Order: sequence, then C-alpha cells, then structure tokens
Amino acid sequence: MVFKTFDDETEQIEAAAPKLAKTKTNGANGAPKPAATPAAPAAKPTTAQGTTTSEGEVTFGSEEAEEFRKETGLPALKVEKGNVARFAFVPGVALKHARIHYREGVGEYRCLSTPEQKAACCEGVDKTAYAKDRFVGLIFAYVNVDPKTGKFPQGTKAPEVTVKAIRLSRANFKAISDLPSEEDNGGVYGIDIFMRHDSSRAFGYAFTRASAAKWTAIKDAAMKQAEPYLDGEALKRKIGKDLNEVEITLLLSGKGAVDADEATLEDVEQM
Repeated sequence: MVFKTFDDETEQIEAAAPKLAKTKTNGANGAPKPAATPAAPAAKPTTAQGTTTSEGEVTFGSEEAEEFRKETGLPALKVEKGNVARFAFVPGVALKHARIHYREGVGEYRCLSTPEQKAACCEGVDKTAYAKDRFVGLIFAYVNVDPKTGKFPQGTKAPEVTVKAIRLSRANFKAISDLPSEEDNGGVYGIDIFMRHDSSRAFGYAFTRASAAKWTAIKDAAMKQAEPYLDGEALKRKIGKDLNEVEITLLLSGKGAVDADEATLEDVEQM
C-alpha cells in the first residue's frame, strides 16, 4: 500500500488610577505644603525606526513555549553505521515532496524547473544540475530499543518515543511502500520499521518491517508529542531551501551567499 503524498508549496493592561498625594502643613502658619511632582514614567525603548521593542516572559510548557520549540526545527533521523533505528510514521500526516539540488558548502535547495521550462538550477552537466526526488515524513522514533538490533530489551514494559523527521529518496519511498502485508491494518502507518545502512553499497539505507506499530500502546502521550508538528509546516523546512531564480543564479556563479543547510553530501548520495 502506498501512502499519500502531496507536493510542497510551498494584552493591553489598564493603567491603575493615580493616588492623590496627601498634603502636609508647613509649620505654624498651617499653609499646605505643595505635593511633590511625580516623576515622569520612563520611556519604552525604541528601535531606530521609532517602534517599541518586544519583550515578555515565557514559561516552560506554556503555549508560547510550544511555539518557540516548534520554530527551532524538527531533528531528522540519522543512523550510525552498524546501528539500527526503529520508527513508525505518525498517522494522518502526509509526506512533503519536492525535487532538490545539492551544492557542497550550500546544502540542498529546491528545483524551480517545470515540465514546460528548465530553470537556471538545472543548467549544466555536473551533479549540481541534476535534481532528485526528496520526501520528508513525520515519525515516532523509538528511544528504548537496542541500538544494535532495533529490538526492545527483554522486560520492556512500554515503548518510549520521540518525534523526528525522516528524509527519503524515491527508492526509499518505494521500498517502504512495499513493506506492509495485507494483514497490516493501516498499511505503512500501521507498522514499525527498521532502518539501517545498506551493506550492499557505499551509501544508502535499507528498510525492513519490524512488527505492528508498538507506539499505539502509549497513543495519547505519543500524539501529544507530535501535536506541534501535525500541520506539516516543520516538514517543509526540512526539504531544502526555497530560493528564487535570482538567488540560484548568483549562487551558481559563486557570487551568492546562502547559509549552509544541515544536509551533507553523504545525505544526498544516500538518495
């Protein structure tokens, strides 16, 4: 069963009423002593454009904290050679898809070509000009499994998971699509998957079916972890830089300056 994919797009506080100053008599004549003039409130700091700067308080676990946590990005699943990762796809979240290019020192950026017109990113004959399919999905990565086998140690009472992203090539996507059997409820979303380096080649990963999805034993807690990412926005940021034609042209000419993406050449070769 093939799981669905879709193309990537891309308090105001009321001022307290002022207190009236008490008057004091001035010695024998009893004349009232003038009240002290209150000091003017300090002006709020402003930027060079004259706009008020932003500051506030954030408490761990608050809605504001969740937004900041979400914005820091979603870690991608990586597996060291000789180890095995175990994961399951978060249900109800479609994968993001785009075609991407890779340039060393820059990282990945999205292809702008269409079936009708070739863009500057595809000009040339080197690897930089060749775009590859990239899929990014949301997963539950198991953290209490044996890193060498991906299996749960004997006596494990419940699975423990963390939410991550997984990057897949077209070949990876196809391999995973073929893993579920007819008996697997939910297809790919209903199983656990082992991920390891493919020993038959220098780069790449191999995927095998592990079992029915075990995270469902802690379903409520797991889905609570995934909640900040269910809208898919964090996945978009894992699929490559969204550059325009001018930026790409400058980049390819060596005159552009683009921050390096976290992807490495090995990540791309594994595609």
